[in-house]
Amino acid sequence: MLEQGPSCKCQERFFGRYCGTYKAERPCRSPTVSLPSLSPNVTSPVSMRRANQILISSEVNLDCELSFATIFNWHVYRLNSDRVISRNGTSELLIPRGRLSVGNYLVRLTVVMAGTKVFGVGEGYIRVISSSIIARIAGGTKVERGFDKTLVFNASLSRDPDDYYSESNLRFTWICRRASEALTEDLLEIPATIPSPSESPLDRGGCFGTGPGKVGSNYPLLYINSSNMVENSSYLITVVVERNRRRANYTQEVVIVPGDTPEVMINCKDNCDTKLNPSRRVALEVVCKGSSCGRGLAYHWSLFKASILNQSHWLKDQKLQNKIRTRLTSPILVTYRLVLEPNMRYKFVLIAKRRGGHPGYSEYQVTTNSPPAGGTCQVSPLSGITLETIFTFTCSDWQDRDSPLRYEFIYFTDKDSLNVAYKGVTSSKDTKLPAGRRQITLRLTFE
Repeated sequence: MLEQGPSCKCQERFFGRYCGTYKAERPCRSPTVSLPSLSPNVTSPVSMRRANQILISSEVNLDCELSFATIFNWHVYRLNSDRVISRNGTSELLIPRGRLSVGNYLVRLTVVMAGTKVFGVGEGYIRVISSSIIARIAGGTKVERGFDKTLVFNASLSRDPDDYYSESNLRFTWICRRASEALTEDLLEIPATIPSPSESPLDRGGCFGTGPGKVGSNYPLLYINSSNMVENSSYLITVVVERNRRRANYTQEVVIVPGDTPEVMINCKDNCDTKLNPSRRVALEVVCKGSSCGRGLAYHWSLFKASILNQSHWLKDQKLQNKIRTRLTSPILVTYRLVLEPNMRYKFVLIAKRRGGHPGYSEYQVTTNSPPAGGTCQVSPLSGITLETIFTFTCSDWQDRDSPLRYEFIYFTDKDSLNVAYKGVTSSKDTKLPAGRRQITLRLTFE
């Protein structure tokens, strides 16, 4: 038998405007379900990069005395297409990196009160977007190489974060120019330069005196003989990495020096993203190739920070040894956590010396990420009754280019014991606190 409601026909034993109340000896209302990190509007979905894990949290309020167990059913639908994910689990849904292709999706959570027909539904919309191509040349941002040598530039570390199984679809374009010559779009269009400077007495720049432009092939390895270059001069080698309509580039400066200099490179081992996380450690190692690499080679690390007033001016860190776990003369450099400032440019410099020879040189420039900004956090009320008063932690108006933002609400007891009240994507949390004076910490993190 069906009971006519004001706006729908209710199933047997359900009543109310939205059929949300179940007739029984004890009350049982449908759970209220929301997905606060998603957009409820199909025209303004929340954008998430395909290469990132997608964590979707829910807020569920229960009011049912018939059942104390809940079943969480997650469904993800691509708009105008079939369901792509169906999963039973918890109040959070973790979608692995790359699981969803680029497009718009509806995420639906159905919460069922176990043993009853009572359920609630929450929905939201996301847009999965392509990630940026990552371009790299092994060895760092600046190296020194000897004259009349075959120079090898390796861009095989470049990748498409959205593609975990194939690198064959990446296209590489190499450009060589003098340090005084600008990188312009038309350099990608002109034919490759030919290493034949003797054809004209005029030096038109570039690697071979024939002008700046493309060199080599469309593969990740570039070979150049430095005999066509000028000693004690700087050249900029740029690799442009493309896939479909996405493009990224990376430039390495190479200084041609006299003699047989050690060919050293800085290789990043940890915290190697385009913008590194200043809260984590940085780990770098030396890679040396050639006959000049031997036991007689002595290493020395330095760190420089770009001046705030003049970004082209570098300030040397005189206390680097206090910020690293290793020695300044070690072939490996590992920093402590939290020693680099956010939103700053740094360069790590390595010099490899040997007796009587020209030293090897390599530098690795990085930019640290900036924390979320522009928002406020508060707790209300400021005092209450032990395990009775409900305290509300709230953060609002925080902005950051990296999303989604994640929130941690933490309090410390009198004995400095850390307690996490909440950790997730929701910007507010209601909770009760134990007795005593408490220090509250509201912390934001980003992925």
